[in-house]
Amino acid sequence: MFGFGKNKRLEAELQAVRSELAEIRADASGVRLSDLDAMRDLFGASASASGVLVTRESAMRQSAVYACVRILGGALASLPLPVYQKGVGDKPRVKASWHFADELLNAQPNAMMTAAVFWEFSLAAMLLGGDGVAVIDRDRSGKILGFLPLATGEWDAFRRQNGRIGYQVTLNGANFTLDQDDVLHFPTIGFNGLRSPSAIKIGAQAIGLGLAAEEFGASVFKNGGRPDVVISYEGKVSEEQADLLRKYWMEKHAGLANAHMPAVIGAGGKVTPLSISNEDAQLLDTRRFQIEDIARIFGVPAHMIGHTEKTTSWGSGIEQQGIAFVLYTLRPHITRIEQEINRKVFRLGNYFCEFNPEGLMRGDSKAEADYFKAALGGSSGPGWMTQNEVRRLKNMPPIDGGDTLTKWEKAGAKPADKTVQ
Repeated sequence: MFGFGKNKRLEAELQAVRSELAEIRADASGVRLSDLDAMRDLFGASASASGVLVTRESAMRQSAVYACVRILGGALASLPLPVYQKGVGDKPRVKASWHFADELLNAQPNAMMTAAVFWEFSLAAMLLGGDGVAVIDRDRSGKILGFLPLATGEWDAFRRQNGRIGYQVTLNGANFTLDQDDVLHFPTIGFNGLRSPSAIKIGAQAIGLGLAAEEFGASVFKNGGRPDVVISYEGKVSEEQADLLRKYWMEKHAGLANAHMPAVIGAGGKVTPLSISNEDAQLLDTRRFQIEDIARIFGVPAHMIGHTEKTTSWGSGIEQQGIAFVLYTLRPHITRIEQEINRKVFRLGNYFCEFNPEGLMRGDSKAEADYFKAALGGSSGPGWMTQNEVRRLKNMPPIDGGDTLTKWEKAGAKPADKTVQ
């Protein structure tokens, strides 16, 4: 009608525009939710139903997450990791403080950090990223010089055609590939051979809700808090009178010094305290529950991160609670770390390392002393353990003559020694 159909050049240009728009729409429609999930995984982020994007950095802003990571990392860093030489035959193991790995594992694994910092970093990577990874630094002859921990984004694992695991590492701007024998890989639960799911991803809903509750609570104070009391009078109160009443009330009743000062209000005045609203009460309950839920994800007793509102089933005393924490929370992480080091650092099999959680697991000292006294034998009956067996349980070296089992015939009788065959 307007003659556009006769202009072949214009029609060709319009067709080109249509084709370009079609390509753009096709590209846009090709972005799937799974692609977005993959991008979140790449950057260590997880979506939550609360609308808060949970990353390793944002999760650590949640006080319960930070406390759990701090408690676990600090507990691991405080444990000695001695190297032992295996015993031959009936000979017990002995501490091999002369072994080169003892210095690396307990003092300084590399030139940048102490062993305590290294273990805190590694366990934090396990808890927040799913895996703790460290490069085994070797010289040209293959001798181990140290261990270099990697952040979650500095490595990627892949499976080679021969079935072995390779690691693509980016360190100080350099890219290189390492074999599985040159990498310490500390996984967590759910390990698929290459990576483990992080607690941040598994607990994204709980952590996200906790962050959302904190943000909402902060916004309430930012946008104006709710007063504690309302002072009312019958009839109209001018702005000047209201300001005078506010200043009078704050001067007479604000602060700890005036906490119990009797209130005196003029004729017709009424002071009404404001109770917490249902919404605020629900917010507080949500925050309490999220603390418990996050502690449950990391396996940390809630009372250890300052949540002491409820009784705990982890034991009736501090000592029992410490033992339960080591056995059920810290021990699985310790075992994974020990086994990885022993199979890659001590290849000959004559040496091994083992964490010593004795300090954290020390129970009731009186009950322990009574048990060992009965085990060694006394006036109440014959014993069933030797001194060296008890010393071995306490990570102490054997003593000469400590392999004899003492048997008491009766109270006050002369003891007879019987050497254990």
